[in-house]
Amino acid sequence: MTKKNISIQEEFSKASVNYDESALLQREIADELFERIILPDYEFNALDIGCGTGYLIEKFQNVGFINGICAVDIALGMLEVIRKKNLKAELFHSDATKLPFKDGAFDLVISNLAYQWVSDLGLAFREAKRVLKDNGEFYFTIFTENTLKELREVISQYLKVDIKDINAMGYLPKSQDIWKILEDNKFSITKTDLKNAKQYYSDLLELLYGLKNIGANKYWSKSLYKGLSSRGFIENISKIYEKNFKEGDRIFATFEVMFVEATHA
Repeated sequence: MTKKNISIQEEFSKASVNYDESALLQREIADELFERIILPDYEFNALDIGCGTGYLIEKFQNVGFINGICAVDIALGMLEVIRKKNLKAELFHSDATKLPFKDGAFDLVISNLAYQWVSDLGLAFREAKRVLKDNGEFYFTIFTENTLKELREVISQYLKVDIKDINAMGYLPKSQDIWKILEDNKFSITKTDLKNAKQYYSDLLELLYGLKNIGANKYWSKSLYKGLSSRGFIENISKIYEKNFKEGDRIFATFEVMFVEATHA
């Protein structure tokens, strides 16, 4: 496991305690993803990659024809939350780039807002295809490059650097790159949609704490501070943020989400 993956694992395990209270956007997107899934009309096996605290697993509990569901997550803390919920799923502590299943094990693979944390999307998609049966379906969502564009713009303005050099949640892929990686892995892409979800917060600290509570608290490199303390940096960019991105008495942030439906060709 890479140093990056270990860091992600630690952050999401820490976040597992408060995740359900904070992950409102994640649940909204999961609801829409679930509605898009065309469920097989025969007994099928499903896999949830990056299952978090099991929200999608719960939605599958009463689905007809489901034979069983397996779930993987890189964070042990998330899996422990699922165990306490007594959900009917086989749980595995695993990285999306190295799935512990035989070839062709699943009719359906799903993933909600997990792939943006994966260091090698090509390898992750190759693994998803490997564990899918021929003609198996792959449904997932992923945050893409314009997520938190307001925060990136504020940091760019404050530090007087090109906005292209600022990525507020680490590396977030472009939608066209995701499409190309899927095609390179011989997926047949059925449908993709790109949507913007606008979220509101009382101030920048609430936004940042919200990100921390879902495990996404690596918003920027400390090299950006340029001698400022973390607190000083946040205070300065907060003023710019409230000036430029406020509606009424609340600031807003945009989360760009890509919905993908593909088939093991």
